[in-house]
Amino acid sequence: MATYYVDGSVTSASGSGSGTIGDPWVKTDDLIQYAFAQINAIGYGADGDTIIVLAGPLTNTAELDPRVWDGSTNGSGLPIWIKTTSQTTIVDWNLGSSPLVYYPFQNINFAGFRFYNYSSSGSKAPFTVWRYCTFINCIFDSYAQTHYGMISQPSGLCLWTGCSFINDNRDNLGNSNRGIFYAGNSIFQNNYVEILSTNGTPIYPFNWNASQLLNNVFYHTSDFTTYTHRWSQGTKASRNIFYNAGPAQDCLYNTGAQNIGPIDNNYFEGWDVAIETFLSSRVTNDWIVGNKGYNNSGGLLSSNFVENVSTPFDFHDSYFKNETLSQSGLVDPANKDFTPNSLLLGTGFSTLAEGPSGVGNVSENVGPILPNSATQRIRDLY
Repeated sequence: MATYYVDGSVTSASGSGSGTIGDPWVKTDDLIQYAFAQINAIGYGADGDTIIVLAGPLTNTAELDPRVWDGSTNGSGLPIWIKTTSQTTIVDWNLGSSPLVYYPFQNINFAGFRFYNYSSSGSKAPFTVWRYCTFINCIFDSYAQTHYGMISQPSGLCLWTGCSFINDNRDNLGNSNRGIFYAGNSIFQNNYVEILSTNGTPIYPFNWNASQLLNNVFYHTSDFTTYTHRWSQGTKASRNIFYNAGPAQDCLYNTGAQNIGPIDNNYFEGWDVAIETFLSSRVTNDWIVGNKGYNNSGGLLSSNFVENVSTPFDFHDSYFKNETLSQSGLVDPANKDFTPNSLLLGTGFSTLAEGPSGVGNVSENVGPILPNSATQRIRDLY
């Protein structure tokens, strides 16, 4: 395991440097790929290697191929971090109309970059990764450029946190994997997502029992033909805000024979039906509790859901404490201030306080703020 340094602010057509903090590797284009090759030249990369970008910008002319770094032939991949100098430093990264990284590489992690200039054609989303990958504090900027999807991650066990997805302009091919997030068995948390394109299912967390959407804000302005976020078996959605400023349509929906919970303590505004399902095609064990909504013309829950009051804690078709508000639960959503107001703070459902072994006096917020705590931070990632 070693730490290497690169500097994207220095012009060098062929590349130079030794990879130390005093003499970082420099190259005008494809600097990270150049660093991979230099590490290979002094011996294959090791488990836990880190490449620190001292300054930017970075520009790719082709996708990254970490196999050059670790000597793998099939993309199995040792863990490697590519990151900026601090949690508040953002470096621009021009992808050169190519996907970010060779697929199916795994164990590659990024922190602190604004990615733009995506591939506008082909069959791969710009961020197609295999598994065990992490994106922290990154900005995914579509730059009003037409492109194929965004994240496609078909295996699982990846993490996106603290990221922003802006200027969405995905293509009109229409398949679900043209979405913002098409991934299974992964965690998508503490992110801000603008859904501007009408193309593809924006959020499609597929595969069983592990995908989680936690503490995110989803801001919609687009007009989808049918539904927006497709839900799959066992996917958890907790403390998210789903705000729609475009034409009314259903928000979360499922069509397969599968349960669609747990969905708890989320806020929905501006939709037709906020949480939709089709009774004839699903199985039981849904857990949909503590959600709130406002101005959803078709209601907060589909008519196929029936509020379970008598036995609310059996985790078997449990739908309760879901509430339609008489006014917005957000401070000023029309001006993109999605801060939860007093109608959402401390008014959600808490299994600790209200479950079968409830201890009382425990509040749970609706939307992406943790109750009774200072601002949280991600520790020990740098």
